[in-house]
Amino acid sequence: MQKHKGLTIELHPILHSYLTKGFLFSKLSKWRRKYKQRIKLKANTNYHLTEFHFFDENDDEIKL
Repeated sequence: MQKHKGLTIELHPILHSYLTKGFLFSKLSKWRRKYKQRIKLKANTNYHLTEFHFFDENDDEIKL
């Protein structure tokens, strides 16, 4: 298991809006509470609907 801090997920804008809908009860806020990590989402219009990439605090891509 990898221990990364400051996780950034870059994904399609439609998924970004779905995951950030609402304030206290959004999927993103539930993930933050569950994993006790700072998680940021970044929309990228060049990605396909199901495409996403993970980055650490140094903007290095995390390969799965």
